[in-house]
Amino acid sequence: MAKVLIVDDDISLQTTLTTHLTLEGFTIVNANNGKRGLQLAYRERPDLLLLDVFMPDQDGFTTLKQLRGDDWGRNVHVILYTNVDLNDAILTQVMEFKPAFCLLKSDNQVEEVVEKVRELLL
Repeated sequence: MAKVLIVDDDISLQTTLTTHLTLEGFTIVNANNGKRGLQLAYRERPDLLLLDVFMPDQDGFTTLKQLRGDDWGRNVHVILYTNVDLNDAILTQVMEFKPAFCLLKSDNQVEEVVEKVRELLL
């Protein structure tokens, strides 16, 4: 089954997503900041990253930019899952790094996130 890397500093959300995605048959790897997420991405080579934007040590925008600079990372699926308003100028800039989806945490239930993951990987 496909492997998903969840990079989010909200441990309760990370746990909830891990539980739901595991029940769907996905293998899950977790990181609580962008630096660790990038290290795990290069080591584990997940099929998809579920990436928060605002985290300690390194934000999701920087992580995505660095990921897209790598031969493998250029093509991996990424879903930005954030509280940043989708109309925000910062998010507009990051779109050049081609995340597959940008989902607002406040507008999307965990089940909807799982559905997007399934849509991309199955």
